[in-house]
Amino acid sequence: MKVRIHRGAKQIGGTCVELVSSEQRLLLDFGLPLDGDPADESLVPAVSGENLCGMVISHPHIDHYGLLHHLPGNSPVLMGAAGKRIIQAAVPFTGQEFHSLDGPCL
Repeated sequence: MKVRIHRGAKQIGGTCVELVSSEQRLLLDFGLPLDGDPADESLVPAVSGENLCGMVISHPHIDHYGLLHHLPGNSPVLMGAAGKRIIQAAVPFTGQEFHSLDGPCL
């Protein structure tokens, strides 16, 4: 297994870690840096591709999920049901709708 830290090792916030095994990839978090603009596409790590199995959101803080809206709508996002409810409840404050959260939480 290989681990690639895209962001979060040398700063607080904006966490994104990629796990690769047998050509399959899983992301842990897709966070917005604390001083980042959610519309800034230059903050989005280059992680899309066919062998991306999904993304695990560790917890519902924006520095762990704040760039999800940049992913294609069919990207599997895994998190607990309570985390999903918290993120959806925060939409009036964050302005970030996440269509990828429409499916079931695992």
